[in-house]
Amino acid sequence: MTIDRTLNRKWIALIIDLGLIAAYFLLFRKLISSASASLIEMIVLGVLVLLAAGTLLVGLYTLVRIVFSKDRAARRKKLGSQMSFLLIILTLLAAIVLGSQWAANTPLILGVDGKPQPGSIATLEKVQLGGVEQSLIIRGQNVNKPVLLFLSGGPGASEAARVLRFNQELEKHFVVVIWEQRGCGKSYPSLNPKAKLTLEQYTSDIIELSEILRTRFDEKKIYLVGHVLPETYR
Repeated sequence: MTIDRTLNRKWIALIIDLGLIAAYFLLFRKLISSASASLIEMIVLGVLVLLAAGTLLVGLYTLVRIVFSKDRAARRKKLGSQMSFLLIILTLLAAIVLGSQWAANTPLILGVDGKPQPGSIATLEKVQLGGVEQSLIIRGQNVNKPVLLFLSGGPGASEAARVLRFNQELEKHFVVVIWEQRGCGKSYPSLNPKAKLTLEQYTSDIIELSEILRTRFDEKKIYLVGHVLPETYR
């Protein structure tokens, strides 16, 4: 297979991929439920990242072949085309990451009729704690149930995915608030300034958030749930 054919096929594949993505968001997404759409997008995002990363590696290999090609005249022409292709792939990867953050959401809680359950809550939102924005996922089948604040994750790791996957039963009995603390998940930017990453600051954030939740949901108290890593006991 010649380098020219390789380049042409890659451009065609890229155009088809972008067309399919556009068709999904502009046409097909409206025809499916929010929960199904979220699952599809999570799978598609993973596939797109793998495809883009693989294409990037193949593109770099092709670029090396072009650089070491003996045909200088053809090398100049192909080099510009390949550089443009790699730039588009890098831009696409950045767009996927930024787009996934911008469009992030938590699926609505649906009733037996497949429609949003009356009185339920399912939101992903920001709150100011200690002077910086931090992320919350709030879910519950009944907004009037007691509030449970899940304390876990950070800095560096988020427990949100595990809690959502394995603790959905809690949503029947509580308004579950998953707090992504400083330096983890969607609250990662609040890692700075690092000097604020102290036990005292975390304690202050918890108290401030607890008061916000008590006022918002008109509760005299809220429940706290957390865990300690096994290494702590060693």
